[in-house]
Amino acid sequence: VKKMVRMLPERIDGKPLFGIAWTQLILAPVVAEGYQREALQCLKSGYRPFLDVGAQTWGEYFVPTPFNSAHGWGACVISLLVESFCGYTPNMEAEPVITGLPDGLRMTYTLHSAYESVTLTAQP
Repeated sequence: VKKMVRMLPERIDGKPLFGIAWTQLILAPVVAEGYQREALQCLKSGYRPFLDVGAQTWGEYFVPTPFNSAHGWGACVISLLVESFCGYTPNMEAEPVITGLPDGLRMTYTLHSAYESVTLTAQP
């Protein structure tokens, strides 16, 4: 992990050594080993350019544009922040539940941590 932490600031043509899809896989163990500051700096340097151009989603690649081809891989930074920094992990029963077609869509998601559980429900 120490070797990985030393490599985090390295860049090729101004881009991180790993793609967006690898963000959580690489940084989660780094955070777990106590290198939160280094992981957060890596996130800032990789994702800040997206915020600077007004992007509303993370792209598939570290090429910030206001409109991009967002993909599920882009969600890994959110998962990393929620799970590794905030300590919340989804439970296995956290499948979205769609009910009440005439009344609209209702989705429920529960996050569990060592401290508490939080249930989020969205409906129109």
